[in-house]
Amino acid sequence: MHPVPTATFLRDIRWRIRHRDRRETTLAICAIFRDEAPYLAEWLAFHHLMGVERFYLYNNRSADDWEPVVRPYVDAGLVVLVDWPAVAPAAQFTAYRHCLLTTRGHVRHLAFLDIDEFLFSPSGDSLANVIGRFDRAPGFAIRWHVYGTSDLHDRPSGLLIENFLRRAADDHDLAQYGKPIVMPGRTFTHVTSPHVLFHPSRARPWRTQPTPMAKPGDGLDNLLRINHYYAKSVSEAYQRWERGAITRTDNHVRLLYQRTDPSLNEVEDPVLADLAPAVRDEMRSRETQPAGRPKR
Repeated sequence: MHPVPTATFLRDIRWRIRHRDRRETTLAICAIFRDEAPYLAEWLAFHHLMGVERFYLYNNRSADDWEPVVRPYVDAGLVVLVDWPAVAPAAQFTAYRHCLLTTRGHVRHLAFLDIDEFLFSPSGDSLANVIGRFDRAPGFAIRWHVYGTSDLHDRPSGLLIENFLRRAADDHDLAQYGKPIVMPGRTFTHVTSPHVLFHPSRARPWRTQPTPMAKPGDGLDNLLRINHYYAKSVSEAYQRWERGAITRTDNHVRLLYQRTDPSLNEVEDPVLADLAPAVRDEMRSRETQPAGRPKR
C-alpha cells in the first residue's frame, strides 16, 4: 500500500519539478510546544550554540509565561513563531506538515525536535557541517539517548544538561526511536508519525521510501546524537503526565510509569555537562532565564 496519498504525492512531485531550492538557511529546527517556559531558554540557547540558524516554533495553547523567553530570539530574527491551537493527536502532524511547506525553497536541512530533545555532534563539530556531509540523502533519523530522573524527586536549580546525567542503555525499547532531519524539498508533506517521514525513492522517484534510522555504532550514530530528557525529575514527570501530550488523546498511567522507570537511569553519561557554562552565557546574552529561577 502506498504510504502517501496520491494527491499529496503528485503535488509534491510537481513542486520539485517547478521550483529550485534557494536554501537561504542551512539548518533549522521545527518544534511544537505547550507550557514549556521553564525549558525553552536552555533549549534555544543550546541549539543556537550548536549552529542552528533558525527555529520554527509552533505554540500549542500554552498557558504559562513562555513569551518573554522566546521574544529575544524572535526580535533577533532567529525564531519564526506560529500560533497552532490544533488538538491532539493531529496537532504535531499538522504542524510538521505546515513547517515542511513553509521551509521549502528556504531551508536546506530541517530537524524535527521536541523541547526535551537536544541535538548535537559528539565530534564537537557544528551541526551544519556534520549534516552537510549527507547532502545526497533526502533525510535520516537520529536515534534517542533517553535520560531518566537521575533519582531526583524535585526539579533542581540549574540546567537540564548538567543535572540529568543518567540514561537508558542503548538496547532499551525507547532508544530504538528517534527524530528525522530532512531536506524539505525532497520530503513528502504527508505526516503520520513524528519519527519517520517519507521521501521519493532515488532509484524510482515514483515510489516512496521512509526516513532511515541510524543504528547503534554506525557512522551516522557516532556523528549525531539526540539526548532526550524524557523524564526530568519525578515531580516534573508527574506534572507532564497530568498535563497530557500534544500527540495523543489517551493518558494511561503506564505513560507515567514509563517516564519514571528506573531502567532509564542505568548508564552514567554526562556528555553535555561541560557545555553548561557556555549555554548559560548564551542565555544571559539573550536576557533569558529558566522561568521561576534566579539568574546565576
